[in-house]
Amino acid sequence: AGGKDADAEQAYNRALGLQEKLAAAAPDTPAYQQELARTRYNRGILYASGTDAQGPPRADQDFREAIRILDAVNRRASSAQARQDLSRAHNNLAVLRARDSSGFTDARTNYERAIALHRSLVADFPDNREYKSELVQFLNNYSDLRRELGEYEPARDVNAQALALMDDLVRPAPTLGIEQADTFNLRGRILQAEGSPDAIGQYRRALDLFKDLEKGAADRPDNGVDRVPG
Repeated sequence: AGGKDADAEQAYNRALGLQEKLAAAAPDTPAYQQELARTRYNRGILYASGTDAQGPPRADQDFREAIRILDAVNRRASSAQARQDLSRAHNNLAVLRARDSSGFTDARTNYERAIALHRSLVADFPDNREYKSELVQFLNNYSDLRRELGEYEPARDVNAQALALMDDLVRPAPTLGIEQADTFNLRGRILQAEGSPDAIGQYRRALDLFKDLEKGAADRPDNGVDRVPG
């Protein structure tokens, strides 16, 4: 594993050397800055996951540098990708800092920043499942930190927000739900034609799915956009 980590570090170092030159030559090109920041936080993940005692401080440095670069990018020309990268960098730094109680305060700040950024992404792109899934992860991380701090009621509240998002993620899209119900209905007809008593069970499953779809449509806001819990 150590050899693979060393190879990966060398690859990141080579990439950083090239990306730093590109970013310096074209400081007003956000894509170069974002790629540079992404490589920094990816190398930080490598350092954070290793066994070298110098890994955590090196990871800390990489995460903070990625945040610095991406903050500047978002101030000049914010984009969804830049916000997502910045949010991930804040979460990565928070996870690292939360390893030790001395870093809990710093972890809290970074989790809150990551969550705020991802909330804005979910609000702007309500149909993007990746943003919602990552927000669930960040909320769970933050909830666990609040638990570690003995802040049980806030931990439950944050966890409830994650669960609400998960309910939305696991709910089938209406078209898929209809297709699924139709498939069970067809299976029921096949079994009925064979004279099997199991047909009733398949019809019931199809009916339950149609009822769930009807309920989901009734619960959905008029504008068709699910609201992320506040």
